[in-house]
Amino acid sequence: MKTVQHVNILIIGRTRTGKSTIKTLLVDPTNIPDELTLKSGTKDPHFQSFHLNEKNNVLNIIDTPGLFERSSNEIDIRDNETIMNTIKMCANMEITKFHAICFCVSLTNGINEQDITSTEKLIEYMGPEISKNSCLIITHCESKTEAQREKLKEELIHDAHFRNIARFFKLGIYFSGSINRDDFLTASDNIVEQFFTISEYRQKLINLFLSVKDPLPIADMRISLARSNAAAKKKIETELQKIQVYVEEQEHIIAEFQQKGAFDEQRIKKLMKNYNKAVTQQEQLRSQLYKEKETDTRY
Repeated sequence: MKTVQHVNILIIGRTRTGKSTIKTLLVDPTNIPDELTLKSGTKDPHFQSFHLNEKNNVLNIIDTPGLFERSSNEIDIRDNETIMNTIKMCANMEITKFHAICFCVSLTNGINEQDITSTEKLIEYMGPEISKNSCLIITHCESKTEAQREKLKEELIHDAHFRNIARFFKLGIYFSGSINRDDFLTASDNIVEQFFTISEYRQKLINLFLSVKDPLPIADMRISLARSNAAAKKKIETELQKIQVYVEEQEHIIAEFQQKGAFDEQRIKKLMKNYNKAVTQQEQLRSQLYKEKETDTRY
């Protein structure tokens, strides 16, 4: 009896770049996309598995919500939380490693500054260690010929602004697409050619995913370290709150002694000792939090 091998794929990118279409392509290349809307379809991380019978493998596909819908600090924080929630979902499902991390871009109107900026931010946030398990997938390419695809690859590799990013994707540059809904509804002859094209994309992606022999442990990713740091920071903040309450209690007791004119030298010494100890602990914890903020580029 053969052992089933699970292959974990993370799909990530800007809003409306066709991330969910890649997932659908892998599961069912005959699927016709829904009507185009202005809103992003994926609001929460989605998980889907399908079995490759001929290979005895299971592809686990994690589709993230769209990132970088607008440009502001608030949105950056939300995007970071989105990625963190995706990693948390993976941890809850006992997914401990990624075989491939797919960065998606839609270049239907050429390379633009938003594509470059968002990809750079994702790379910075997730960490350089993911490079060896990362690929770039150019979406909405169902009608591209082989010559057009090769030209697009060359332009990316040699583009003055994108070429440094292109080198990051050690698994290479790939393409995806889907049967065009309008062509399908009008019974266009183009859909046959589109089907063969996207089926080729699908097979190349599956071959890529199955060829990865050195998956990336989530624990080694910068985002995972950030999650650990966030938990540690929260623990320190909780301790600070407890100590603050204790300090206030000690101050209240000392004030009562002073108001009543009570004089119990041993009692006063003990109170002052506890008070000073609590204040010292409070300052140490605050200092630790400050240092973390100074060294963490996300603050």
